[in-house]
Amino acid sequence: MFIQNILPTIALGASIASALLLDTPSGILVAGGPMEVAWESTASDPTEFTLFLLNAANLPFGLEADFGEIETSAGSVTVTLPDTLTTKSYQLRAVNSSSVDFVYASSADFIITAA
Repeated sequence: MFIQNILPTIALGASIASALLLDTPSGILVAGGPMEVAWESTASDPTEFTLFLLNAANLPFGLEADFGEIETSAGSVTVTLPDTLTTKSYQLRAVNSSSVDFVYASSADFIITAA
């Protein structure tokens, strides 16, 4: 009975721990080209996060690019996409830099085309 009562509380705490919201990239995105990534954050969000590009068909394991640690306060960053990407759906993830299994935010799926 205790577990049934505590699990919703834990789930709620995990979902409000970070208000970081990744915008889904738009426009024509091509492997090897630039991609602007923008996000919204609050004062309670972490000061930095690591940004991953994932193959949307192979979540959560389809890491395609690690764009490194990003300062949350920047609000946006332009990254260069790897030129080896193939045409398919991708997703961005903002994760804890010391514990990458802790996901702060994910974008919706979007398409990148091969160069």
